[in-house]
Amino acid sequence: MADAVLPPEILHLIFENLSAHADFYSLCLVSRCFHGTAIRFLYRRVIVPYRPCDSREAFAAPLAALFSPAQQRYFATGRRKPAVRDTPQPYRELSGCGEFVKYFKFDQKNLRGVVGGGGELVEAAIENMHRLESFVWQSAAAAAAADSDDDDGPPPGSGIVRTPRISRALAAKPNLRHLTLEKFFADTDVPLLHVGPLWSFSFVLESGFASFAHRRFPTLGSPAADTSPAADYDIIRKILQTSAKTLRVLSLRSASNVRPQYNDEHLLFGGAPSFADTSPEELLHLDVLDGLSLDGRLFTDSGAETLARAIDFTLLRHLTIRNCVHVEKLLHALFPLPLSLPRLRRLVIQASQSLLTSLIGALSGLRELVITAETEALDWTAPGGLRRRFSTGEATSGLLDAVVKHADTLRVLVFLPNVGASKQMFLAPAALGRLVSRCGVLRDIRVCVGFAEWSRVVAALAGSRSLTQVYLQQRAPRQPLPECVGVTRAERMETGARGYVRDVVAAVEGVRAVGVAYSEEEDTLFVYRVLEDGAALRRVEGEKRGAFWGAEVFAEE
Repeated sequence: MADAVLPPEILHLIFENLSAHADFYSLCLVSRCFHGTAIRFLYRRVIVPYRPCDSREAFAAPLAALFSPAQQRYFATGRRKPAVRDTPQPYRELSGCGEFVKYFKFDQKNLRGVVGGGGELVEAAIENMHRLESFVWQSAAAAAAADSDDDDGPPPGSGIVRTPRISRALAAKPNLRHLTLEKFFADTDVPLLHVGPLWSFSFVLESGFASFAHRRFPTLGSPAADTSPAADYDIIRKILQTSAKTLRVLSLRSASNVRPQYNDEHLLFGGAPSFADTSPEELLHLDVLDGLSLDGRLFTDSGAETLARAIDFTLLRHLTIRNCVHVEKLLHALFPLPLSLPRLRRLVIQASQSLLTSLIGALSGLRELVITAETEALDWTAPGGLRRRFSTGEATSGLLDAVVKHADTLRVLVFLPNVGASKQMFLAPAALGRLVSRCGVLRDIRVCVGFAEWSRVVAALAGSRSLTQVYLQQRAPRQPLPECVGVTRAERMETGARGYVRDVVAAVEGVRAVGVAYSEEEDTLFVYRVLEDGAALRRVEGEKRGAFWGAEVFAEE
């Protein structure tokens, strides 16, 4: 009946309102008519995460449906066609689905240990994605293979980097708008010089040059430095130049395992001062950028000034600054006058509490705020006039006042733990209660609470009228977990977490998700979804550190 009443055009309009991969898979099982439409949505997003495999056939399984029938026969080893696992009859032998793919994410670690090599399979799959709009290539584990010249990859077990064939395929995609590449390689990524205008661009800077002067004058650098005109910075800058009028999101991250790059903003955006008999370079301007992420950057006065001139920060709606050194230099270059970012709605920042207090207090209208505060040494006058210095992780009243300034608009508030720090920033129950009661539209709060009785923490949350998600980490165990014969430590922690979740559900009306963390270790994180009747259902998929603190939500855009 459905086949006779609903034409494919109507089914397409209906399916566009769905998003879950499982829903599209189920629709493919209804009928041939449903399958012909739903399969386009099922393969619209293809994500190949890392999963160890040593055979070419196992590696090809997630990509098999993206090949044409001729390619399937060509790549098959000992079989007429590679089977697509978990695909029901009569549609088991899928092919030609590459034309439906609009988003493709691949982890290069998958290519390690594949007997016979898997590079050719990935190349063919990408070439078949004629409508590709977003491409994400994760290659953090393949730095050692950057010097490989073999398109099919080095010997099994070492992994491969992107090949020129993959780069040529990307450059030929007319609809490519979003590009994420963790590293650039001058010997394989030269075709990316011809990529069309992008809307979002994310990359990792990893070069052996210690400064811009070393880049300008190779004799100052190391003998191994690559000075070819198609080196990593040249490729990146060419992409930025092509996308200057269209780029809306830029993520600029420096690799953590190399020397800091001083003033490499000049390599990306130009505007460098003159050297010897050269004239100053023209500065590149990104006119429509509204999202900027800076990670692992080392700011200098000159580099920060170049960045402030190349990007109009007053147009930004999303700003992320993480793991950066000398953030104050960037802020000084941006705001020589009274601070004003009228469009900024989401701020993710790691800095000292004093700098956070000044920055957040000068802004207005923030909706999402993610803070990683660095502890500071404070002066304390002891009885008798003696002065002492000590460090504390407790959020200062000045920082809380700055956050409360956004009480009418703030919907998400996260105090991220500072990984590796000796002391983490935490909120006392009184401070937590103040934030919850003053921020009337706050929906999601994720914080670390200090040494306090659990009843005081629950009482602080009870003043909320809008919270739907509450994620709490206690700075220290509330009480020792009782030892029970035959009960493991994990079972005891889960039992305790369920008790804490029940307390939060009873105190906060309308809460839909509760997270409890005993420490920063992932095996002590517990996340529960609260049903309509108040019952708590554990969500194991949310018990990862990034998901628990909401970092994944802010990283995707």
